[in-house]
Amino acid sequence: MMQQQFSASALTAALVATLAGACTSAATNAQRSFERGKEYVEKGDYARAIIEYRSALKSNAGFGEARYRLALAYEKTGDLGRAVPEAVRAADLLPDAAEVQLTAGGMLMLAGAFDDASARAQRVLERDPKNLKAFMLLGNANAHVKQSDLARATLEQAIKQLPGEPGLQQSLGVFEAGQGNKQAAEAAFKRAIEIAPTLIQAREALANYYWSDNRPDDAERTLKEALPLDSSGIVTRDLAAFYLRQGRNEAEPFLARLLSGSPKDAAARAALGDLYAKQRRFDKALDAYAPLADDPITFAIGATRIAYAEHAAGLKETAHRRLKDALNRAPKDAHLHAMSARLLLADQRFEESEAAARAALQITPDRFEALYVLGCAIVEQNREKEAFQIFQQAAALAPSASGPKLQLAHLHLNRGDVRTAVQLAQEAVTIDPNQPLARIILVRALIAQHNIPSADQALRPLLKAFPDSPEVHVAAGDLALLKNDRDTARRAYTRARELSPESVEALSGLVVLNLLSQKSKEALSLVNASLAAHSGDARVLMMAARTYIATKDDKLAELMLQRVITISPQSLDAYGLLARLYFNQHRLDEAKAQFEAMARKEPAANGPATMLGIILQLQNKPDEAKAVYERLLQAKPDAPVAANNLAMLLVESGGNLDVALNYAQTAMKTLPNDPDISDTLGVVYWKKGLASLAVSAFERSTKAQPKNPAFWLHLGQAYASAGNKMKAREALQQALKIDADSKGAAEARRLLEDLNKRA
Repeated sequence: MMQQQFSASALTAALVATLAGACTSAATNAQRSFERGKEYVEKGDYARAIIEYRSALKSNAGFGEARYRLALAYEKTGDLGRAVPEAVRAADLLPDAAEVQLTAGGMLMLAGAFDDASARAQRVLERDPKNLKAFMLLGNANAHVKQSDLARATLEQAIKQLPGEPGLQQSLGVFEAGQGNKQAAEAAFKRAIEIAPTLIQAREALANYYWSDNRPDDAERTLKEALPLDSSGIVTRDLAAFYLRQGRNEAEPFLARLLSGSPKDAAARAALGDLYAKQRRFDKALDAYAPLADDPITFAIGATRIAYAEHAAGLKETAHRRLKDALNRAPKDAHLHAMSARLLLADQRFEESEAAARAALQITPDRFEALYVLGCAIVEQNREKEAFQIFQQAAALAPSASGPKLQLAHLHLNRGDVRTAVQLAQEAVTIDPNQPLARIILVRALIAQHNIPSADQALRPLLKAFPDSPEVHVAAGDLALLKNDRDTARRAYTRARELSPESVEALSGLVVLNLLSQKSKEALSLVNASLAAHSGDARVLMMAARTYIATKDDKLAELMLQRVITISPQSLDAYGLLARLYFNQHRLDEAKAQFEAMARKEPAANGPATMLGIILQLQNKPDEAKAVYERLLQAKPDAPVAANNLAMLLVESGGNLDVALNYAQTAMKTLPNDPDISDTLGVVYWKKGLASLAVSAFERSTKAQPKNPAFWLHLGQAYASAGNKMKAREALQQALKIDADSKGAAEARRLLEDLNKRA
């Protein structure tokens, strides 16, 4: 018993000694890592510093100074997402350290947490009532939380106490700028320079103000005036960033100067390489990027940049091999997957691009560039519905990016929703006025609206600025064709094809011109050549189908349309053209048998079953059509054309309107901007007595297709049911103005007479 007791005591003592030694060892390891991190910071190597600081915190999670330094290192690398929480944790661990509190407050300001930033400033002022930085932080924070009177009072009190402090004048300048007081803001920034003429931060603040006020020349002048005072490289970096933002080559010497003083500055090295790549000086770009790829910390950044430059220089296979090798080394690096997706997209390897983009998103779900490339790859595979949702995600993730808005504008334009396309294109132009694609899509949308003056005004500067852009020349051809200026249109389309022989849009323009000029042989020659090269492109197939219909070759037109439906089963245009073709040829029975066989062979494909239902409708067999649509919707609940047609059949047959509404809403979810589907939804609402909802649906249809008399008739009927006689008359009169002999013209006249009698 005594022996057991002695053993237990010895074991306890040994355990305590071991734990004490472990604690001592952990603290020592943390301190060593911390010191190594500081050494790396002094060398400007923030990536390695971050590794050391994280190692220190792994050994000692409560090491406040290490956490503070880690936050600063993250900030230096531009990773505010990690910097902010680390700064806040450091401030909680070091509540009496004013500098740490103020750093956390400043980062909270950047993150938009203005109340929290204000609280940090107040904590410092409680201990040090004359702390300049705390006053500045408090004033700025209060200004952002709409406490403008309190913010002004705080700053004025601080200026009275410390009249010789330039930082307070800078804060006053920021405050006045936020209030829209431009003259007062500029005066405050200039007073800061008068107080401290050699203080670089004061001149930086004035330059930043000029930039935010869209006065780049003044910003440049102010930074250049500060350059002789720059001993630490701050202004050099500012000027490099300034020129890069403007896309100016003057950034080069400033980036080179930064690298001469700090060769391991990865951000400056990447920026210099990017500048060379933009200038197509690929040898110099590769030289600039090379040290990044040689460093284990930055090798992924280097590999992506080098691969991009190699690809742009025409060394495509070399670029892909480089990325493949890098991914073997770092399979979980989202940068590498995203760049691979981007280059594969450029090579039109769309399925591979999609896979690479999805791999990047699996690692980093909110990675904007991967999401954007994914949408582009999917839209090229004719999956517009899926692409639409992805571009909406990308637009929400990066509201200030023009790319997703451009893609959405393009998709809306293809769907016939011209109004939304114009709005999105204008937003993209506002974000990036120098982006030619944004302005081209805006021109296309204006042409679709038949807004010739606005389209002409938007196109002229594009032709001058981008004389070698095929897209610009296609737009010029479309506008000339709208003006019935065929010679100008032909020259524009021909030039576009010279610049881009693969342009489907330019080819379509020339085909239309040849058909209008009775040159069928030339039109067919162009179409057949394009089909040989692009047999799987739905756009080419639709163009070919329309050309064959125009040249009376119904057999080939039918074949083209069947291919379109196979590739793009949501193409309402293809269904409509094919149905009209069968109807005009009196071949509905033959077509019915053909699509019945196809539906049996491919029960999961919605194209054949949808076409079968349409044919049964044309044969005036609504019950059989309903049965076909119902079977299809049981298998594929989101088949939009079937859902839309079934909803209308239920309305016409006096069926259950609640069920019809469900089908119409299903179709609307899948194709939210299709005017025919919103018209069907409106009809269901109207039949249910929901006139105001019907009006909204019909208005969407008339805005998307303002030349469709049926949509205006339906809108007039809905307005009449809602008791708005004036709007009802306007809509009905518009229907008759468009086509006085249309199918619904008699009903429009009858309703107008009835409204006039009740007036």
